[in-house]
Amino acid sequence: TLVKDIRGDVMRVQLWLTDVAATRGLDGLDTGFEEAEKAQADLRRNMQAARAHAKTMGLPEVEEALGRVEGFFTNFHTKGTAMAKAYVNSGPEVGNMLMGGFVGETDGMSAELDAVAEDVRTVADAARGRMQAELAAADTIAARLTWLILGLAGAGVAIAFVVLLLLRGNVVLPLSVLTGALTRIGRGDLDVAVPAMADRHDELADMAHAIEALRDRAAENARLRAEQQATEAEAEQGRRTALRNMAETVEAESRASVD
Repeated sequence: TLVKDIRGDVMRVQLWLTDVAATRGLDGLDTGFEEAEKAQADLRRNMQAARAHAKTMGLPEVEEALGRVEGFFTNFHTKGTAMAKAYVNSGPEVGNMLMGGFVGETDGMSAELDAVAEDVRTVADAARGRMQAELAAADTIAARLTWLILGLAGAGVAIAFVVLLLLRGNVVLPLSVLTGALTRIGRGDLDVAVPAMADRHDELADMAHAIEALRDRAAENARLRAEQQATEAEAEQGRRTALRNMAETVEAESRASVD
């Protein structure tokens, strides 16, 4: 864009100086010098911006070419202004003598601008090529990362499934069996078998031992209650037998006294 602006500024300078030369500044047509100076100022500003941009991008060849263009433009502007002033002040004979030098500077600067434009296109094509290569590399990396993520996700699912199976076999099922045994003991079933966990040394083994001890204590308490109840029943039966014998003895003695 800046190269196009610089080319446009050159064309404006050439147009205004040629216009002054053609009209010789007659009938108030003498503003060409002022307009050419404005175009020159715009060109210098655009040239400075273009060289700074080339320097920032690390393009010394473009920066050097822009310097050559600026040198050509200085000669171009100087000879063009001299030519136009010659037409105005001395007429076509003198102006025509300077026209060849102005045209030569114009051709030289056009060639330099074409070279700069070609350098810019070359740099742009190279940058585009690098960008496409980087994008292709990024796509490749993204594809590899996608497969890696999918692989890791699959491995994670497989590991989670194995862990779940291990937990089910080593924790969930034994815990369910122990819970069922505890529930049956709570309901009074003291013949329930508590699973042996002699090969384990963890909380579930401790829980199994505790449930087994609870079952044994409950069974012992039940046995003691049964013995106590049997003893009480036997004592009650003895008391009743003694009372009955006593009653029969009193009755027999009463009949004997009456007789």
